[in-house]
Amino acid sequence: HPLRMGWYSIKSFVFAALVVYSWACCNAPVAHASVLYTASLDIPVQNKNPFGLPMNPLFSGEGSDIYESGLFLFKKGDYPSAISRWSLVLKKYPQSRTGEAGAFLIGEAYYAYSESKSEVKTDPSRSTDIEKKTRENEWMRALNAFQKEIQEYPDSNWVPAGLYRMASVYQQLGLLVEARGTFQRIIGEFPKSPYGSKAVLGVATSTFLEGKFKDAAAAFQQVLRKYPSSEEVRVAVYGTADSFFLLREFGEAQRFYEAGLTKWPGYLKAHPDSLFRYGEAVFQNGDWENARAAFFTLFNLYPSHDHAGIALNRIGDTYRLDGRAALSRGLYETVISLYPAGDAPLLAKIALGELKEEEAQSLEHRPVDQVTAYEVAIHYFQDVSSAENLLAGEAFLRLGRMMEHRGASDQALQAYESLLETEFPAQTDPILGVSSDHSKEAAVQSASRILGEMMQIKIQQEDDLGLVFLYHRHQKFFLTFFRDIPRLQTIAEAHRFPGAVWDLAMSLAGHALKG
Repeated sequence: HPLRMGWYSIKSFVFAALVVYSWACCNAPVAHASVLYTASLDIPVQNKNPFGLPMNPLFSGEGSDIYESGLFLFKKGDYPSAISRWSLVLKKYPQSRTGEAGAFLIGEAYYAYSESKSEVKTDPSRSTDIEKKTRENEWMRALNAFQKEIQEYPDSNWVPAGLYRMASVYQQLGLLVEARGTFQRIIGEFPKSPYGSKAVLGVATSTFLEGKFKDAAAAFQQVLRKYPSSEEVRVAVYGTADSFFLLREFGEAQRFYEAGLTKWPGYLKAHPDSLFRYGEAVFQNGDWENARAAFFTLFNLYPSHDHAGIALNRIGDTYRLDGRAALSRGLYETVISLYPAGDAPLLAKIALGELKEEEAQSLEHRPVDQVTAYEVAIHYFQDVSSAENLLAGEAFLRLGRMMEHRGASDQALQAYESLLETEFPAQTDPILGVSSDHSKEAAVQSASRILGEMMQIKIQQEDDLGLVFLYHRHQKFFLTFFRDIPRLQTIAEAHRFPGAVWDLAMSLAGHALKG
């Protein structure tokens, strides 16, 4: 993969290759994750004969020759011509068996035509607006055809298949309530059809896509209970795992991922989003070796995936947690080189800043080198703090904590207050995939603690003027976030001294604020 991709530097590739070699020789993964290296990719293939439908029945009688020519064209992938042939059958022989089948297959051809857009299908993020619109138009044509088929032939054996395809189209269009309702109609009206288990899985999938992960986990497990021998079990096991992961229940997520790995390792290997979540789940559970196996598999198979750079970061984290700082540092630097945009380099810079901070703390007897190491750490954190996403908040938070450790309370407060004043765009955490305002909550707690300690010193010294100055220097924080009522009352009391002193205090406070 690296040799095919121009954005890989030789230096970075050589380093990454050495890391992979040393890891494979010395740290072979154990238990479940090891199967990822030997399993064949279980890649879903576009099914020209979806769900075992009778795509080639030998109808005799009216329109059979035109109908069968449509089947031939469909199998060749000439969907527009197939649609034309079946439309002719439907027009000429609407009450025949061929007309009934053709009504469904017209919708199936539109659906297959939309799926045949290879660029859009393999990587929707790369598709142009025109390509997306074209695909949506084909989905809408398919939807209309299936609706017409059900209206015209309500007693047809093709109705469950038509409903299932309708629900699938709704799901593709993001109409999840409509999708779930149509799946539930299949469950209610055709529970014993070949689409019963598929519809139960469809309800679970629609619920998952709505972001209702707790309900989705229960729905996926219903598939496991009701249809334990169905082909839908595989998807339901991994769907349950993904749901628990996004609920941040990493123990349960790992349990279901490993149940899937035992029977269908190739499926996980072929689905990079789930593969990443599995790696993160075992990482969160402290299993560094299996986490490395998952993340290396993702990086090697999908180097252009959105999470490939983050996976490489996580590999660095596992080495760092194992005490191999030099190896982790090299990986973080490789991430910055290979993935200069997005969240991955920001995560790498935060990690490099933390490594430099740890190095600085070990240099107490070499003050000059210690100052230099701290300056490098500050540079990394400040670089990330200028980014317009949640990671900027994490950088501010780490900068504040580092300043606290150094005893620089004023600089720590400045970092925390900068974090709280920054408006971050709505997005998700790049690792967990869930919304998070953790950094702001932590900043409020840390800043409140520091200000509380500063106030306590002023109170003990009976320094009312100093207490007033402190309040006005951080007035916005006190008014917005500070919740220590007794200390706020103390500040109010400190303002009750003679007017001359008050005027002097306000003058000095204004000067301090401007400075």
